[in-house]
Amino acid sequence: MNARLRATTLGVGAILLLAGCSSVEPAPDTSGGTDQAPDPAACVPDPAAVVQAPAQNRDQPLPDDLTARIDAAVQGAFADTGAPGAIVGVSSPEGTWIAAYGSADAETNQAMTPSTHTRVGSITKTLTGTAAIQLAQDGLIAMDDTIGQYRDGIPNGDDVTLLMLANMTSGIASYTMQDEFADALYSDPSRTFTIDELIQIGVDASPSFAPGEGFEYSNTNTLLLGEVIEQVTGKPLGTVLEEQVIAPLGLEHTSWPGDTPEMPEPYAHGQTAQGLDADGVHDATRWNPSWAGGAGKIISTVDDLLVYGHALATGQGLLDAETAAWRLGTFPEGPLGYGAGFACFGGWVGHEGSMPGYNTQLVYDTGSATTVAVAVNSDVTAGSCEADSDGEGLEDPRCLTPASRILIPVSKVLGNEFTPPGA
Repeated sequence: MNARLRATTLGVGAILLLAGCSSVEPAPDTSGGTDQAPDPAACVPDPAAVVQAPAQNRDQPLPDDLTARIDAAVQGAFADTGAPGAIVGVSSPEGTWIAAYGSADAETNQAMTPSTHTRVGSITKTLTGTAAIQLAQDGLIAMDDTIGQYRDGIPNGDDVTLLMLANMTSGIASYTMQDEFADALYSDPSRTFTIDELIQIGVDASPSFAPGEGFEYSNTNTLLLGEVIEQVTGKPLGTVLEEQVIAPLGLEHTSWPGDTPEMPEPYAHGQTAQGLDADGVHDATRWNPSWAGGAGKIISTVDDLLVYGHALATGQGLLDAETAAWRLGTFPEGPLGYGAGFACFGGWVGHEGSMPGYNTQLVYDTGSATTVAVAVNSDVTAGSCEADSDGEGLEDPRCLTPASRILIPVSKVLGNEFTPPGA
């Protein structure tokens, strides 16, 4: 194990990303490298086996009977999302399948296609986290470095480690949860934000808890991690992600848009209800993504996401085997957890992404080496989204995001039902 990857911290025993709840338990010891015996209590019981998983079969279609069942599952779920369109892909050692549904533009009824680009939101966090871990693997940083070594003025900065930023246990509040940010964004969605002003909004609301003593999903964490990457490499974060993640994997349809709303053709128009006081939706396609930074800017296609999802989970093409296994061991013990830049749900590892107008799920089943990607051009949930009286779950499954609503029945067909926390 590369000593610069080692860190001691507290992780979360279970995360409820959708309900916003968590509990705290000690993180498993991940310092033993790939020779550790499988841990049946872990979300990924055998990381060493996952990093050696077979490659996707990109040239062979999945069997017709399987794709027919997947398609039927998607059709039923898509009708319930209320979204204009969706793209769904599945890839495994057995073969690959991608299909598009509905429209890319609700105004013109332009058809969604498998090659349509969408904004993938917080899946960007997994690229930023990967780039940081690559730097640690190369000895340029250590994941137990503190953020105070790189930036002044961060609450508890001498105790908050880079790993805490990556696994959301730093106690630094998310700027996106503050009224100051929401008022600024919704009053002028074309506005260009600077990373420094976004971080300061989160800092002003911090700390939420002592470093390592809780869990709070925070976009500020990822922006700070991106700043460390830029400082160490001397390059803009978008350039680093292109050089270290996008290009090595041949993701020709994945891009960093900078601070402009431009999207590559063909692209989907995205519907959102964010920023509206009354019921209704509006087109958020050309909202400036500057506010998302390394936490959410990336644009991609489902085809590229399938390639990336396999690499993210296995480390193949991105990390050496020992480092990739270490990363899979950063999830807290139990069936659910958030590790070093991505999440784990019952053996599925990956991330959900939402931007105004877009919602995406990218997950990899560590048991079957199967990647699933779902991209929807709406972030509007269907139905009531009230939490139950204890705040421990979701009363109405209709409050699931559109991509999650499609992913769940697809995963059931594939033999390992994906169950988001609280659903």
